[in-house]
Amino acid sequence: MGFLRIVLSSLALRVMAATATYLCVFFLGRWLGPEDFGRFATVLSSVLFIMTVIALGVPMGFLRTTGELRATDRLDLLQKVIRRASRLPLRLSLVLSLLGVFYSVAMVWFEPEVRFFERPLALIASFMLLPFFLMAELNASILRGFDRIAFALGPRDVLWRLSLLPIGYCVSQTFAPGTQFFPLLLVSIPVLGGLVAMQHHLIKSELAQITETTVPSEESSYDVALWSKIRPVMRRLWVTNITAIGISNLDVIAIAIFFSEESAGPYFLASRTASLVSFTQNAVVVALGPRLSASHFSGNFDRLRSDLALGATLAFVPASISFGILALYGDVVLELVGENFVPFYPILLILAGGHFFRAITGASGLLLNMTGHEVLSVKISVLALFIAIVTIGLGGYFYGVTGVAIGVAVTMVATELTVYISSRIVTGYDATLIGSVGQLIGGRGISDQ
Repeated sequence: MGFLRIVLSSLALRVMAATATYLCVFFLGRWLGPEDFGRFATVLSSVLFIMTVIALGVPMGFLRTTGELRATDRLDLLQKVIRRASRLPLRLSLVLSLLGVFYSVAMVWFEPEVRFFERPLALIASFMLLPFFLMAELNASILRGFDRIAFALGPRDVLWRLSLLPIGYCVSQTFAPGTQFFPLLLVSIPVLGGLVAMQHHLIKSELAQITETTVPSEESSYDVALWSKIRPVMRRLWVTNITAIGISNLDVIAIAIFFSEESAGPYFLASRTASLVSFTQNAVVVALGPRLSASHFSGNFDRLRSDLALGATLAFVPASISFGILALYGDVVLELVGENFVPFYPILLILAGGHFFRAITGASGLLLNMTGHEVLSVKISVLALFIAIVTIGLGGYFYGVTGVAIGVAVTMVATELTVYISSRIVTGYDATLIGSVGQLIGGRGISDQ
């Protein structure tokens, strides 16, 4: 029941995050000019992808490591892992942020006729957001390891997005269309910074409790061997995460670059609407990651089977309902935002189909990453990224924006099918609904044979 409570809490937060996103899309799409809204969509996608690249796999590594240290009663090492692993990503984010700001200022100084709010200056200045996104991601992964799901997902995904509404309204009333994006970004950064500081304070409290209640292990000196073990895992998870985030965001970036920012905004809405089909699966993954790692490394295979069955159920059933609703009323949903969004209804259906197939495969990818098969997961991820680049490029060249969506859907289906087959072979567990329930009843799996 503890796991179910965590999953339901995660699901509730995902619903709140989706609601916050829709409120932002609905109102900012109406208040901001088409270019400004397109920049908003493009920058969110760009910053998220760049953050994933410079994170170097550390967030997912924290999840995996926390579960392993929990299972082996060595949580006293966690603080040292956090400090050492997060050092380089934070430095990279600060360097990129400063370079973006300095370049923007230099462009204004040497080319006064170029207004600071216009492209590409507004996009370059968005690098100011990068360090705060990275810190929020690192903090969230640590708090997820402690089962503090609300404080992990709430600050950036819910509270910060909701704060964009009053900020966006004030900006729309103060600045003319075409100059609204940068003020919106600039004012929102301190808000995110305050929320990140709150997360950091909570993490310090959790680590202080561990120090007080945990007997130091023999490896508390944090020897080189432990770090040598953790670092390769983080690199492998890094490649896997880059592929997942890239497939979710490269399409928006490509449309903004090769087509227009005005098209990027409606496509962004269609993409995020389609992702609602698999958002319950994402909620399950948030809670399931540390438990799968802990169950595997402690040899508790009965709990692993039970968690897979529950996770598959919570992923598939809502996904079926969501896909049916979007198929019937997706055009109505788009029309609520604006008539210019309705032509993107076919794109919505194409992307929703890809997400539905993803929900069918359950937590297959997570199962690979949390049970020591990161090398295989990396190979699949590299293949998936190659497929994404090829299909998005060819689809966009021959069929325009719709072709980009087709490329994304084809990539999702091919990737998830490969991941499912691979995890089924190497772990013996079936993460789909029918397969996981059948194994729970039969008690089968390679790990405990």
